Amino acid sequence: MPNAKRREKLTKTMVEKLQPEEKEFTVWDIEVKSFFVRVLPSGTKSFGVFYRDERGRQHKRSFGRFPDIRVSDAREKASFVRSDIKRGYDQFEEQNKKRGIPSLSDYWTVYLNDHAKPNKAARSVQEDESLWKNRLAPTFGHLSLDEISKASVRRWHKSEPKRFTAANRALMLLSKMMNMAIDDELIERNPCKGIDHFPEKAREYVPTKAELQKFYEAIGADQDRGAATMTELLFYTGGRRGEALNATWKEFDLDKGVWIVPAEHIKNGKRLKQRIRRRLPPAAVELLREWQYESGCSSGYVFPSLTDPNKPRYDIKAFWNRVRKRSGLSEFRTHDIRHTFASLALEQGYSLAQIGAELGHRSPQTTLRYAHRDFTSANSPASGVAEVLGMAIKATDS
Repeated sequence: MPNAKRREKLTKTMVEKLQPEEKEFTVWDIEVKSFFVRVLPSGTKSFGVFYRDERGRQHKRSFGRFPDIRVSDAREKASFVRSDIKRGYDQFEEQNKKRGIPSLSDYWTVYLNDHAKPNKAARSVQEDESLWKNRLAPTFGHLSLDEISKASVRRWHKSEPKRFTAANRALMLLSKMMNMAIDDELIERNPCKGIDHFPEKAREYVPTKAELQKFYEAIGADQDRGAATMTELLFYTGGRRGEALNATWKEFDLDKGVWIVPAEHIKNGKRLKQRIRRRLPPAAVELLREWQYESGCSSGYVFPSLTDPNKPRYDIKAFWNRVRKRSGLSEFRTHDIRHTFASLALEQGYSLAQIGAELGHRSPQTTLRYAHRDFTSANSPASGVAEVLGMAIKATDS
C-alpha cells in the first residue's frame, strides 16, 4: 500500500467536513487500511479501495460517491473487495469486461491504427511507437483506461527527469490517447489534464557565416556523398530531414526547378491534406543533377538505403556526427538547418509569409519564432539563401 500521509477513521461527520483543496487529496481509513476517500478540487468526494492483484500489480478503484453511498456501506464494500481478491476474484476487472473498457495496451492498437498511421508521417509514427514501448507501456500498459488516475500520471511524469523533452512528448501522447477514449465514450475525464510539463530550453542554433564555411568544408571532406547531397539540399530548401529521406525522383521537376513534397512525407500532412511546393534555386538543381549522374539513378528514391535500393535511407546520423565533430559545431542538429534557412532568408529581406510558405508552416506564428526583424521581397527565399550559401561554398574552395 502506498505511503498514506493522511489517516483517520472515516465517518459521516468527518467526510462532510473535508474541504476541497487546489489539488486532489486522499484520506485513508484507520480501520480498513485499504479503504479511502478521495476529494477533488471540484468538491466531489468518492470512496475507493486499494489492492494488489494476483500478479502483484497495484490498483486503486473508486466505487461510489459521498453522500450517495454511506461511509459504513463503503467500508463494508472495501472489506468485501479485499476478501474477494484473496480468493482470486476481481469484481472490478469483471465489470470492465462487461462494460468493454480496454486496457491501455489494447487501446494503443486502436490509436496506432485509427489515428497515427492514417494521419502521421512514418517517422512520427516511429517516435510514437518508441515512446509507447519505452515510457508508457511499462507503467500503464496493463491498466484499464479508467484505472489511470491523475495522481498516477503525475507520479510517473515526475519520475522521468533524465530526458525532459521525451517525458513531455510521452505525456502528450498519453493525453491524446485519453482524449480519443473520451470521444469513444470509454472514460469521462483525461487524467493528463492540468499536469505541468517539464520546462524545456530553446534549442535553436544558427551558425555564423564563418561556422557555415567550416561546416561546408567538413561536408566536402566526407566520403558519404549521398548524405552530403541531402544535407546541402536541406540547406537550399529549408526542408525537413524526413521529407528528404523519403523523397522520390518523381517529386522533382528539375527543368522547372520545383520540388513538390507529398502529404504523406509531411508532418501532419495526411491529416491536413497538405503538400508543399518548393522552388529550387539553380544551385540546388545543379546539385541534384550531379547526384543523379553520380548515383546512376533517376527513378525511385533520391537517397536510397545503403543496403537495399528499394527502400529509403533511414537516417544520416553517422555522417552528421562526423561532420559536426570535424567542423567543431557540436550543438548543431539537422533540424537547425531549417532555423538557418529562415534566419538567412530574413537577413536577405524576405517576409515571414514567404518564408513560412517555403518551410511549409500552416501558421504565421510558427515562422514568427525565427524572426528578429521583418522585411518584404518579391523573390523566392530559397534563391536568397542560395546566394549566401554560394559564398560559403566559394570560401571553402579558395
